[in-house]
Amino acid sequence: MAGTPPTRSSPRRAIPSPTSCSGSTTSTSTSSWTPRRSSRTPRCGPTRSTPSWATPPGTGTTGPSCKQAILLAYDADRIDAADAPNDWLDLWNDPAFEGRYQSETSMGNATIQIVMSGILTRYADPEGEMGISEEGWAEVEKYFSTGSPAVEDVDVFQRIVDGEVDYGQLPSSGLPGREASYDITAGVVEPEVGVPFVVEQAAIIKGTDQLEESQEFIDWFGGAELQAAWSAEFDSMPVNQGAIDQAEPSIVEFHEGLVRQDIDWEFVTENLPGWVEKIELEYVV
Repeated sequence: MAGTPPTRSSPRRAIPSPTSCSGSTTSTSTSSWTPRRSSRTPRCGPTRSTPSWATPPGTGTTGPSCKQAILLAYDADRIDAADAPNDWLDLWNDPAFEGRYQSETSMGNATIQIVMSGILTRYADPEGEMGISEEGWAEVEKYFSTGSPAVEDVDVFQRIVDGEVDYGQLPSSGLPGREASYDITAGVVEPEVGVPFVVEQAAIIKGTDQLEESQEFIDWFGGAELQAAWSAEFDSMPVNQGAIDQAEPSIVEFHEGLVRQDIDWEFVTENLPGWVEKIELEYVV
């Protein structure tokens, strides 16, 4: 199913200074968002840190700051929602979409790893290779064999505007900027199973000798004032309830209107390195 995301109307907000958690910076101009619906990280250790902004209070090593929906997007000015695919799987199983979507040429990007996780976990099989059935691996193979490989240094929306492809992956915060840059209305595909969501985290690195400063940074970075300004600048969906209350309503409504795919992230974490290696070696074009 395809549908329509939100409209931004409020001006962008200046991001407060990290030294005072307030202050003035140069803010950017207002953008409009009206799309239609249709790497390595540092190792975090056992240092316990509860951010002052955690809601509810955290008990682990990390605290969430904002969340992203991982979407299949297209140009809704050219493609009617009724003609868009209903699911990622339609792209390589329906001849109408063959070669009309961008397939990625590396598994090094977190976005494609999440896309693949959202597909593979539908085919979980304890007897299968790395917990995935043969049917699941066949679906991944078709994703790469029937897509149009990404072009180095060319944004997927540039390829969409140029007519090279019709569909491509994108985190939700990237949609408004692409619309403004390419003067299009973005549509998004909403599979019946939902879309993957990921939560961006702030964490203290194991063994740091700057524990107090690190905690102060996390409290600043995840606080309502900063995250509300961050959302206004980068169109992200905050996790902090205070920031949500201040965020652009259309951003909040759009994200809250999406169905979240039920993904076993513990299963993904255990198997993702092996999945990435297999896909890189056997399927990436």
